[in-house]
Amino acid sequence: MAIGGFYTRESSGYVQNVLAENPATGAIVGQWANYNAPFVYKEYAGFADFTFHFTERFDVQIGGRESQIRQTFSYIQTGLYDPVFFGAPSPIVFPQVDAKSSAFTYLVTPKFKVSPDFMIYARLASGYRPGGPNPSPGVPPEFGPDKTKNYELGVKADFLDHTLSIDTSVYYIDWKNIQVFLSNPVTGQGYTVTRAERRVRVLSSQRSQGL
Repeated sequence: MAIGGFYTRESSGYVQNVLAENPATGAIVGQWANYNAPFVYKEYAGFADFTFHFTERFDVQIGGRESQIRQTFSYIQTGLYDPVFFGAPSPIVFPQVDAKSSAFTYLVTPKFKVSPDFMIYARLASGYRPGGPNPSPGVPPEFGPDKTKNYELGVKADFLDHTLSIDTSVYYIDWKNIQVFLSNPVTGQGYTVTRAERRVRVLSSQRSQGL
């Protein structure tokens, strides 16, 4: 059994200065625009996992994680062409955006020991990537999370008195509500959206062995 907690606070930002240049001489003649977008990400989480031993050869691990996510974002843009692109005088000030979300993820892993040196297992686990605010004006202020369900089937074994070992597995990932990066065709500003209609299924395998 394992029980624990997690906390993170990440402070970052996007700062960019766009300068105007004389094309003939290369001299800097002024400032075209300035972007300033501070961003704070906080996450609180608690998790636990338990292993139930039904027999000496068969056990099941069950785990879960509950997360609370808080994000804040603001944006200030100063530039000569703000009235052209946004129809308002410079500076362009966007109010702070506060985004809140929660997520529960889980895993279930049954394991069966065919012999002391030969085990087969399966795993079902969920995944979550939080959404957040967009650091661009004139676009949706927030984007949602995307989620996965991960299926795995594997074998671990030792042979010839541990001279040969095999570790092989097959994965199947169902990924939905994918976060997609787009660009505003007028201003060129990039932003992220969640496309509920998009879904990807991935099948892959992994194998390793040694002497």
